[in-house]
Order: sequence, then structure tokens, then C-alpha cells
Amino acid sequence: MKNKAKTKLRASTVIVRIGVSVLTALCLLVCFVFAGVAVINYGPSKTARDLFVVSMLETSAAKFLATWYFTPEAIDSILAENAVIADTGISDPGLIKIKPQTSAAEDVYFPGETEFGYTDAEMPRVTGDDSTDPYVTETYPQTTVKLPEAENVVYGDGLEIHDVSGSTFKGKMMIVYDPSRIFVGVCGDYSAGAPGKTIHQIAKAYNATAALNGGGFEDKNGTGDGGIPIGLVITEGNFVWGDQSKKYDVIGFNSDNILIVGNMTGKQALDAGIRDALSFGPVLVMNGKASSVKGSGSGLNPRSAIGQRADGAVLLLAIDGRRPESLGASYADLIEIMLEYGAVNAANLDGGNSTGLVYKGSLVNRGLFYRGLPTCFIVR
Repeated sequence: MKNKAKTKLRASTVIVRIGVSVLTALCLLVCFVFAGVAVINYGPSKTARDLFVVSMLETSAAKFLATWYFTPEAIDSILAENAVIADTGISDPGLIKIKPQTSAAEDVYFPGETEFGYTDAEMPRVTGDDSTDPYVTETYPQTTVKLPEAENVVYGDGLEIHDVSGSTFKGKMMIVYDPSRIFVGVCGDYSAGAPGKTIHQIAKAYNATAALNGGGFEDKNGTGDGGIPIGLVITEGNFVWGDQSKKYDVIGFNSDNILIVGNMTGKQALDAGIRDALSFGPVLVMNGKASSVKGSGSGLNPRSAIGQRADGAVLLLAIDGRRPESLGASYADLIEIMLEYGAVNAANLDGGNSTGLVYKGSLVNRGLFYRGLPTCFIVR
């Protein structure tokens, strides 16, 4: 009996010691993290501090890493010194001349994906055949694996998908040649108070070929269910959310399939013939002119953006972030990418954990997780 009691005592002692060790390690880790954050926030580098603060303020769960260390007034001062100065007007649709579209090509094949097809091969003719030609051409099934191209570009289905990258980020750029295929997809009836839907669910509901997350949403309780949009929403000519007398940062397409960005009331948007639109920002490029960025902008985060070239092709951009291999992009990075791809007009969309670019049901970029959204831009 004594041996059993000793064994139980030893086992309980070991468990307690393990628990104390784990708890101690966790406490040390937490102290290390907060000490590191304090060094960044109060250290000698103002640039590092600003970059960290503005990056954290765009997160849902990690805002406290900035707000715990600074007063609201100090936060406002940091934000004022790190911002985007965008044109407050409305983009000029006359700068876009949409190129006539040809028939769609085959589906996109991603580099490394198996491609099925057929090949012709010359085979020796069977002995005894009266023909003088010693060979006969026969067709056989062939399976090949496509090798990654130099720029990892894939074509087809009226789309192109390109890899984009910088010193702190990786992502994908989708080019949609026919802008008439772009619409705003919604998660449902906003007045019903239902939660938002994932980008996959919205794309499936519209039988969409592709989709990119769209505008922001109310998140009063921090649940991030994406049910109620911020700003206006117009879909297929119907004003489904917002106040027509209020001004909003509008991102949308008019009846001529031209991307319009700028600040206007809901009524002005409808009077301008805008058929599909949502609200977010800031404007990155307007009428070919880049917005100016002060300081760190809003830091490094997952990002999404939409733009349009002079020939009407639409640019859908998704940048991964908050990962070891891709910390994220700044507004300056988005502007540089959009200009590189020829954007005449471009605007930032709701990035962060909402960032997602879908093609035929599959996520093209490496999103963090699937959250509920109120809107997205869909490609039919």
C-alpha cells in the first residue's frame, strides 16, 4: 500500500512540476513579447514605431499592442503622420477606351498542374501493308505536367493570373480583359441582419468564375461576421444599402463598364449611371496620377485592390500578409503594382483577414481564413 501511495505521490508531483514549468514558460514568453513590443514602441526608431503601430491598428485581434502603449491623442498623431493623400474628386471615364473583346480562351492551367490532351506520333507501318510509306501517323492520349513559366503567368478563360512580389510580400494579380463581366456580389438581404458569407459562398451563389473580397463591414462586437456593410452598395443597378443623400468613397462600374472611383453621394452615383459599386478606400490612382503616401501609410498587412487599365481590362489584386514568407504590403506597394500593370484608376479594398481571390472555387492567394463578408467583386 505504501508503494502505491508513493507512486501516486510521485506521479502527482511530476504533473504539478510539468504544469508549473509550462506556466512559467508561457509567462516568460508573454513577458518577452510585451517587452519586445515596448522596445519597438518606445525605442529609438520612430520609423519602426510608426510602421508597427499603423500595422497593428488594421488588425482585429492585435490592436491592443498599439493602444495599450499610447493615448488616443498619440495614436491620432501617428496616423496623421502616416497616411495616404488621395484626390478628392471623381475619376474621368473618358480616359478609358474599352478594347473590343474576342471569344474566351480555354480554362486556366496553373503551373505544375496536370494537363490532359493528345499527341500525334509516327509509328512503323504494319508489315504486309501495300503502302509505300513505311510510317503511319497515329494519335495517342498524352498527359503532361506544365512547368512554371518565367513569371508564373497563366492564361485562358479571358483571364491572366500573375505572381506579384516585393521585399515584404507575395500575392496574385488577376487581369480580366472584359470589364462587363465584373459585378458586385452580396451576401443576401442586409435588412434581415443575417451574418455575411465567405467569398466562396458568394461566388457560388452567383455562379461566378472568380471573385475578390470587396468593402468593409460593421464589427461592433469584434465577431467579424460581415453581415452589415459600411457605406453604400449598388448591385446590378439596384441601390441596396446606404443613404442616397450621404457622401461615400465609391468604387464601382458604370453602365459603360468603366471603373469609377471618388467621393460622391448615393444619388450622384446613380445619376452617373453606376450599376455596381461599394465603399472603401483610399483611392490609390486617379486619372493616371498616384496618390501620395506619408510615412508608412498604414503599415504592412494583407491587402486587396481593384484597378482598370486604359484598354478597359480590370486588375484584381490580392496580397498575402501576416505570414513568415509574406508580412504584407503597404499602400505605396499597392500603388507601385497598379502603376506597373497600367492602372489609370485604382482603389484599396477591405484587406486584412478578408483578403481573398478565388478562381473557380479555389483560393488563388494564401488567405488566413474564411470570414463572413457583405460584398465582393465577382467575375461572371
